[in-house]
Amino acid sequence: MAIGQVRVQVRRTAPFTATEHARGAALADLVNDVLSRARPAEGLPLSGRRIGQHVTPDYVVDDHQVAAQADGVVVGLAVVRPQSAEAYVRELSVHVDPAWQRRGIGTRLLVEGAQGWPRRPGRPRSC
Repeated sequence: MAIGQVRVQVRRTAPFTATEHARGAALADLVNDVLSRARPAEGLPLSGRRIGQHVTPDYVVDDHQVAAQADGVVVGLAVVRPQSAEAYVRELSVHVDPAWQRRGIGTRLLVEGAQGWPRRPGRPRSC
């Protein structure tokens, strides 16, 4: 099967049935159709560059939260709720903007947020 400019070959021990071949071809056609509609207009380069590439966020600790900021914009946030139904348990929520995910920001926020609370507000720290 050809999907875009990539040829895909799937193998398994049991032979594929005619129905499976037809379904695979139909799915490949559907993907090709979606890809052809999503391509940029002729002459416009497709950058593939992620937002904030080569930017290291600063981590700013506030009363009950840690914010990851890149160029002054919050791209991730970890918030610790001060109250919980169970003693010695605090709820921690972490959110990272989808365009900034897969860079270790969520992990860093989780580590920073899991450390002792309450904290004194501090200056921004670089990763």
